[in-house]
Amino acid sequence: MHPKIVFAALALAISPNPAPPPPTVLAVLERTPLPDAAGGAGQGMGFSATGLALDPVTGGWIVGNDGRAADPQPDHTPSIVFLEPSGARLLREIDLTALYPGHGSVQGVAVDPQDGDLWYAAVNDDLIRKIDRDTGAERARIAWPRPNGLAIATDGTLYVLSRRAVTHITQSGNVLRSFTVAQGDGLTVQPERALIWAADDDHAVAHDLITGALRARVRLPSINYAEGLVLCGDRLWVIHNGAFHRTSSKPASPPRALLVEFALPNDLAGARDDCPSGAGLQLAEASSSRESAAAP
Repeated sequence: MHPKIVFAALALAISPNPAPPPPTVLAVLERTPLPDAAGGAGQGMGFSATGLALDPVTGGWIVGNDGRAADPQPDHTPSIVFLEPSGARLLREIDLTALYPGHGSVQGVAVDPQDGDLWYAAVNDDLIRKIDRDTGAERARIAWPRPNGLAIATDGTLYVLSRRAVTHITQSGNVLRSFTVAQGDGLTVQPERALIWAADDDHAVAHDLITGALRARVRLPSINYAEGLVLCGDRLWVIHNGAFHRTSSKPASPPRALLVEFALPNDLAGARDDCPSGAGLQLAEASSSRESAAAP
């Protein structure tokens, strides 16, 4: 073999940055328009949805709301939005402007498995705040520069995405580990496969929880502005923040906010037994309704 060929093959074999895996195109199961909320883009357009978490109390959804109708509008009316399991109806809202005057954008949201309170990323305020899920009263805060995506592990430790770095921290802000990502927005942890997923426009990517190595990449057809995401069993739910980006340099398609449900292939699916309370019932009901609809 020619020496140059041998050298090239050896270089590829020891390369620390192997080519990323080709994306798997996920099947769309359902697209649900989000209801209107504070600071929305107009009647029937939903709101500027960002972070996404399953609500273990209602079996529905907890969604971060940036509180602006479009980018780069300067004024915010941010909130935490609670939705019913279908995602189509608003149950209630925590108005963060009333509680914290001058509050900027809300991004990632997460439910603390230890006490049920909420964590969220306040990107413009350079902090991660823990609040009472009923009143919105502050329980704790961690100073953090430009926090965006946010996820929580079963032991209560947090994963924060900021400036293309995912950092694993304790609730007191002590750093456990950190790794870089090419790009990302919302975060969710898949403990049974030791992965952390990040939304990335019309893709979602999975990284190893310990090393940060890229393990999987999936394409999210029919949307181009994925924000928050939740993985549970063989389903992936993603927020498409169409309303906020409808007038940007890359217009949103579709131009309104959606909750989109995708099917995961077996090699990426998790265990339904690990889903938060309420989600298992939701999954079972969704599967049952589809089977009934498909029956002759």
